[in-house]
Amino acid sequence: MSGVLLAGLLLVASEPATDAARMAAARSLVSAMDYGARLPDLTATSLSRVTSRMVDACAARNDDPKLPERERRDCIADSLQFERQAEPVLASLAPEMRRKQLEAVAEAYASQFSTVELEQLTSFYSTEVGRTLAARQPAVDQALVERLNDLGLDMLIEFLTRMKKTSGE
Repeated sequence: MSGVLLAGLLLVASEPATDAARMAAARSLVSAMDYGARLPDLTATSLSRVTSRMVDACAARNDDPKLPERERRDCIADSLQFERQAEPVLASLAPEMRRKQLEAVAEAYASQFSTVELEQLTSFYSTEVGRTLAARQPAVDQALVERLNDLGLDMLIEFLTRMKKTSGE
Protein backbone atom coordinates (compact mmCIF):
# COMPACT_ATOMS: atom_id res chain seq x y z
CA MET A 1 0.00 0.00 0.00
CA SER A 2 2.80 2.41 0.80
CA GLY A 3 4.32 1.65 -2.62
CA VAL A 4 1.07 2.70 -4.32
CA LEU A 5 0.94 5.85 -2.21
CA LEU A 6 4.57 6.64 -3.01
CA ALA A 7 3.95 6.07 -6.73
CA GLY A 8 0.93 8.37 -6.54
CA LEU A 9 2.95 11.05 -4.80
CA LEU A 10 5.69 10.77 -7.40
CA LEU A 11 3.11 11.08 -10.18
CA VAL A 12 1.56 14.18 -8.59
CA ALA A 13 4.99 15.66 -7.96
CA SER A 14 5.99 15.14 -11.59
CA GLU A 15 2.85 16.73 -13.09
CA PRO A 16 3.93 20.37 -12.61
CA ALA A 17 7.25 19.57 -14.28
CA THR A 18 5.37 17.99 -17.20
CA ASP A 19 3.05 20.98 -17.37
CA ALA A 20 6.04 23.34 -17.21
CA ALA A 21 7.81 21.42 -19.96
CA ARG A 22 4.64 21.36 -22.06
CA MET A 23 4.13 25.10 -21.58
CA ALA A 24 7.76 25.78 -22.47
CA ALA A 25 7.33 23.71 -25.63
CA ALA A 26 4.07 25.51 -26.41
CA ARG A 27 5.75 28.91 -25.97
CA SER A 28 8.50 27.82 -28.36
CA LEU A 29 5.87 26.78 -30.89
CA VAL A 30 4.03 30.10 -30.58
CA SER A 31 7.32 31.88 -31.18
CA ALA A 32 8.20 29.67 -34.17
CA MET A 33 4.75 30.33 -35.64
CA ASP A 34 5.30 34.10 -35.18
CA TYR A 35 1.95 34.43 -33.47
CA GLY A 36 2.83 37.90 -32.22
CA ALA A 37 2.49 39.21 -35.77
CA ARG A 38 -0.84 37.45 -36.24
CA LEU A 39 -2.67 38.64 -33.14
CA PRO A 40 -4.78 41.77 -33.27
CA ASP A 41 -3.70 44.88 -31.43
CA LEU A 42 -6.35 44.70 -28.74
CA THR A 43 -5.41 48.02 -27.22
CA ALA A 44 -6.18 49.96 -30.41
CA THR A 45 -9.31 47.90 -31.01
CA SER A 46 -10.46 48.46 -27.43
CA LEU A 47 -9.94 52.21 -27.66
CA SER A 48 -11.86 52.36 -30.92
CA ARG A 49 -14.77 50.39 -29.43
CA VAL A 50 -14.91 52.46 -26.25
CA THR A 51 -14.78 55.73 -28.19
CA SER A 52 -17.51 54.57 -30.56
CA ARG A 53 -19.74 53.61 -27.64
CA MET A 54 -19.06 56.94 -25.95
CA VAL A 55 -20.10 58.85 -29.06
CA ASP A 56 -23.26 56.71 -29.40
CA ALA A 57 -24.18 57.20 -25.73
CA CYS A 58 -23.48 60.92 -25.93
CA ALA A 59 -25.58 61.28 -29.10
CA ALA A 60 -28.44 59.32 -27.52
CA ARG A 61 -28.27 61.56 -24.46
CA ASN A 62 -28.27 64.67 -26.66
CA ASP A 63 -31.35 63.36 -28.49
CA ASP A 64 -33.36 63.50 -25.25
CA PRO A 65 -35.74 66.44 -25.74
CA LYS A 66 -35.87 66.98 -21.96
CA LEU A 67 -32.12 67.63 -21.78
CA PRO A 68 -31.47 71.37 -21.37
CA GLU A 69 -29.39 72.91 -24.16
CA ARG A 70 -26.61 73.95 -21.77
CA GLU A 71 -26.08 70.26 -20.85
CA ARG A 72 -25.77 69.02 -24.42
CA ARG A 73 -22.26 67.88 -25.30
CA ASP A 74 -20.05 67.99 -28.35
CA CYS A 75 -19.76 64.22 -28.66
CA ILE A 76 -16.93 64.21 -31.17
CA ALA A 77 -14.80 66.71 -29.23
CA ASP A 78 -15.39 64.76 -26.02
CA SER A 79 -14.40 61.48 -27.67
CA LEU A 80 -11.26 63.02 -29.20
CA GLN A 81 -10.24 64.39 -25.80
CA PHE A 82 -10.86 60.97 -24.26
CA GLU A 83 -8.72 59.29 -26.94
CA ARG A 84 -5.86 61.73 -26.33
CA GLN A 85 -5.99 60.94 -22.61
CA ALA A 86 -6.45 57.19 -23.09
CA GLU A 87 -3.74 56.54 -25.69
CA PRO A 88 -0.74 56.77 -23.32
CA VAL A 89 -2.52 54.61 -20.74
CA LEU A 90 -3.31 51.96 -23.34
CA ALA A 91 0.22 52.18 -24.73
CA SER A 92 1.54 51.37 -21.27
CA LEU A 93 -0.79 48.34 -21.11
CA ALA A 94 0.06 47.05 -24.60
CA PRO A 95 3.20 45.01 -23.75
CA GLU A 96 1.46 43.21 -20.88
CA MET A 97 -1.64 42.59 -23.01
CA ARG A 98 0.51 41.14 -25.80
CA ARG A 99 2.32 38.89 -23.32
CA LYS A 100 -1.05 37.65 -22.00
CA GLN A 101 -2.34 37.04 -25.52
CA LEU A 102 0.71 34.97 -26.43
CA GLU A 103 0.47 33.05 -23.15
CA ALA A 104 -3.20 32.28 -23.89
CA VAL A 105 -2.21 30.93 -27.32
CA ALA A 106 0.52 28.80 -25.72
CA GLU A 107 -1.97 27.49 -23.14
CA ALA A 108 -4.38 26.53 -25.91
CA TYR A 109 -1.69 24.57 -27.76
CA ALA A 110 -0.44 23.00 -24.51
CA SER A 111 -3.95 21.80 -23.74
CA GLN A 112 -4.20 19.97 -27.07
CA PHE A 113 -0.73 18.56 -27.69
CA SER A 114 1.88 16.60 -25.75
CA THR A 115 5.33 18.03 -25.11
CA VAL A 116 6.80 15.79 -27.81
CA GLU A 117 4.15 16.85 -30.34
CA LEU A 118 4.74 20.52 -29.51
CA GLU A 119 8.48 20.05 -30.02
CA GLN A 120 7.86 18.35 -33.37
CA LEU A 121 5.54 21.14 -34.44
CA THR A 122 8.14 23.72 -33.42
CA SER A 123 10.71 21.89 -35.52
CA PHE A 124 8.35 22.00 -38.48
CA TYR A 125 7.48 25.69 -38.07
CA SER A 126 11.22 26.45 -37.86
CA THR A 127 11.67 25.17 -41.43
CA GLU A 128 11.21 27.32 -44.53
CA VAL A 129 7.92 25.63 -45.44
CA GLY A 130 6.73 25.93 -41.83
CA ARG A 131 7.47 29.66 -41.78
CA THR A 132 5.67 30.01 -45.12
CA LEU A 133 2.64 28.16 -43.73
CA ALA A 134 2.61 30.36 -40.61
CA ALA A 135 2.81 33.51 -42.74
CA ARG A 136 0.05 32.43 -45.12
CA GLN A 137 -2.25 30.82 -42.54
CA PRO A 138 -4.22 34.01 -41.76
CA ALA A 139 -5.04 34.47 -45.47
CA VAL A 140 -6.02 30.80 -45.76
CA ASP A 141 -8.21 31.11 -42.66
CA GLN A 142 -9.90 34.24 -44.04
CA ALA A 143 -10.54 32.60 -47.41
CA LEU A 144 -11.91 29.53 -45.64
CA VAL A 145 -14.28 31.59 -43.49
CA GLU A 146 -15.55 33.43 -46.57
CA ARG A 147 -16.03 30.20 -48.51
CA LEU A 148 -17.81 28.48 -45.62
CA ASN A 149 -20.09 31.51 -45.23
CA ASP A 150 -20.91 31.31 -48.95
CA LEU A 151 -21.63 27.59 -48.64
CA GLY A 152 -23.87 28.27 -45.64
CA LEU A 153 -25.85 30.83 -47.62
CA ASP A 154 -26.10 28.45 -50.57
CA MET A 155 -27.43 25.76 -48.24
CA LEU A 156 -29.95 28.16 -46.72
CA ILE A 157 -31.21 29.14 -50.18
CA GLU A 158 -31.50 25.48 -51.18
CA PHE A 159 -33.25 24.69 -47.90
CA LEU A 160 -35.79 27.49 -48.38
CA THR A 161 -36.37 26.41 -52.01
CA ARG A 162 -37.04 22.84 -50.93
CA MET A 163 -39.27 23.96 -48.06
CA LYS A 164 -41.27 26.07 -50.48
CA LYS A 165 -41.72 23.03 -52.76
CA THR A 166 -42.82 20.79 -49.89
CA SER A 167 -45.35 23.34 -48.67
CA GLY A 168 -47.02 23.35 -52.09
CA GLU A 169 -46.27 26.93 -53.08
